[in-house]
Amino acid sequence: MNRYQIFGGILGLLGFTFFNFFNFFPENIPASNLVAILFLVVSFWIFEVLPLSVTALFPFLLFPVYGIIKADTVASYYLNSTIFLFLGGFLLAYSMETWNLHKRISLVIIKKIGHTPSSLILGFMIASAFLSMFISNTATAIMMLPIGLSVIKKIETSFDTSNSRKFTVSILLGIAYSASIGGMATLIGTAPNLSFKRIFEQSFPNLPEVTFTQWMAFALPVSIIMLILTWLLLTKILYKTDSTLKIDKNIIKKEIEDLPKISYQEKMVLIITNLAALLWIFRVDIEIGSFTIYGWSNLFEYSKFIDDGSVAIFISILLFSIPSKSLFTKLKSTKNNHNIKKDGNANSDVDLENNLENNLQHKFLLPTESLNHIPWDVLLLLGGGFALAQGFQTTGFSEIVGKSLSNINNFNNITIVLFICLILTFLTELTSNTATTNTILPILVSISVATGIDPLLLMVPATISASFAFMLPVATPPNSIVFSSGAVKIKDMIISGFILNLVGIAIVTLMIVTWGRVVFNF
Repeated sequence: MNRYQIFGGILGLLGFTFFNFFNFFPENIPASNLVAILFLVVSFWIFEVLPLSVTALFPFLLFPVYGIIKADTVASYYLNSTIFLFLGGFLLAYSMETWNLHKRISLVIIKKIGHTPSSLILGFMIASAFLSMFISNTATAIMMLPIGLSVIKKIETSFDTSNSRKFTVSILLGIAYSASIGGMATLIGTAPNLSFKRIFEQSFPNLPEVTFTQWMAFALPVSIIMLILTWLLLTKILYKTDSTLKIDKNIIKKEIEDLPKISYQEKMVLIITNLAALLWIFRVDIEIGSFTIYGWSNLFEYSKFIDDGSVAIFISILLFSIPSKSLFTKLKSTKNNHNIKKDGNANSDVDLENNLENNLQHKFLLPTESLNHIPWDVLLLLGGGFALAQGFQTTGFSEIVGKSLSNINNFNNITIVLFICLILTFLTELTSNTATTNTILPILVSISVATGIDPLLLMVPATISASFAFMLPVATPPNSIVFSSGAVKIKDMIISGFILNLVGIAIVTLMIVTWGRVVFNF
């Protein structure tokens, strides 16, 4: 444990002790107790005194002790429909990685787009953004980095480092930034989006849910605009590539040729991925003016009981149930072996039974071992945030916060949203975006209730801004992964990241007060 963590631990414990002995709200003891717990949790999150997921368990331990929420009720916030949505999204992503489908998709996208240095960078960025819509930005960056480095290496063998450096920096930063930008486009793309969904539904159970389609209708255009502006900033302004630098078209072609022929398993996972997207998008009615596309959930009597988490688990069950092609091949082989043994008067019944058991094990599109790779730390972190959000409401602390900030109504909506985006964007440079979102969103709920401002006007831009962490290597895993290559200097990341942070703040603010009104009907 370093000095930074020791300081955070002492600060958190001292604050926790202080708020326990001196009730912050004498008229509301549960709210005072919540403040003590909140101070402890946030301090431990900010300074990473313990692993973030371990700190997220504090509400489960302390809420029952202080009489805030019963233990069995707190437990329900650590395993709910939103958690299952994340779980299903992860398993879908893992199936793509298992059969190497993600690499094939990325290389095909790059080949279709990249013919010049700047267009090749755009190809890498589009591939990274697309993948991170469905798999984690960390996995995306890990997968794309070796491909990028192989291209860079071949460029540097033809040109000296001074000529190719700008290309190197822009392609690596493009991978890191687009992995974060793409994740904001879907509800399953990043953890803060899932935090938003659950906290909004907990806080406003009587309001219509924000569906996968509705979120994508707003966030995807934001993501596309940010991707284009990021590409322009990297390739046309900050790191304009030398005009003498030429790209050998065979570099990516060779990478694709090195891939094996597309397998049955890849085709099946691709079909199931498309099926998942269609089921999420068309689950509920989509109204386009006077025209309505009726959602498939209307086919069921209890359509309101079905949500995006239901789709995620259905897709997961499919992946665990559909056999891979190798199953049929090996069963045929087993049968042939059985016949041979039978002709040889072998005791084949026992042998056949054993062979069948061995061949059936782990021979589906999603192996059972994938359950061992579930990121339980992220699930616990999400659950801790959901528990804290419920604590805000149960104790009445949300009402207290809302009243104390009611003067925010004196400002116009653009100013309020701009301030929220500014705070979240730069705060997540130093803290976990999931932990920050879990802390800030309940406060925004309180402000919304007290002032009458539509909660989505506050919560949506805050959630998206939590993904704008472009300045520092520690801000987000893709930044760290790219920085670890040694080809990007921290000065490069700070300069480009700072500009992108400001651009992101402006884009989200303008989009939420214009296009957001249409999508969310403020």
